[in-house]
Amino acid sequence: MKLRKATLERQRQRVQDLSARFQECHEAFLTSELFSGPSLHFHRRTIGRLRSHVTARAVFDDDQYFECLYATLTAWGLHRMGPGNAKLTDFQTFKSNSRSLFEGLASFFGRSILTLTDQGVTEVCAAIGRAIEDQTGLTRAESVLVANTKAVHHFLPDLVPPIDRSYTLWFFFERTEPPGPAKDVFGCIFERFAEIARQHASSISGVAADSPGAPAAGAWDSGHAKVLDNALVGWVRLRRKAGP
Repeated sequence: MKLRKATLERQRQRVQDLSARFQECHEAFLTSELFSGPSLHFHRRTIGRLRSHVTARAVFDDDQYFECLYATLTAWGLHRMGPGNAKLTDFQTFKSNSRSLFEGLASFFGRSILTLTDQGVTEVCAAIGRAIEDQTGLTRAESVLVANTKAVHHFLPDLVPPIDRSYTLWFFFERTEPPGPAKDVFGCIFERFAEIARQHASSISGVAADSPGAPAAGAWDSGHAKVLDNALVGWVRLRRKAGP
């Protein structure tokens, strides 16, 4: 994936600004109460089920975990009634393909973006990026990047941030469609997130919850990767509020 120099420079500036204003952006997300109701409830249920297990194998054998994940991704906008491609597959197909995707990533279970070395970042970009690109069957949409990263986030909540169109893709590329193959787009985004994680590891680990019993004010800070995502959403909201 080849990006224009202007795009790369805009990315650099935005990542630098987000890192410099990380606390402000994170707080802007938390105070916005942008997402609530089913999207938060089922997300917390899914992460809670995940964190009740100490091994990846135990997760794979937990049908209730996959039911919670299915509900979460529906609440996160990946399944809508009526025409369009925003459709998850039927539950049994979804569960089988989700399990297959996660089994290929079992070696990353329990890992955190906060502790990755440069080599670790490279390994994540290659292995997880390839898995995200290759796995189909969770959604009927042709582009798998958004659905698969949101699913993987709920298996590796401290490592992989979810990617969405309105905030993540707009922040990095100022567009709502991936500008290239899922593997390459994921790698580009993850490298930038890893840069920010290194600079704010202490504050991120201080606010991230590792169980569903976190204070309500930080209910969305459900893992290290979600704190990063929350700050990015906060940055975009502050930018749009300020105008061009």
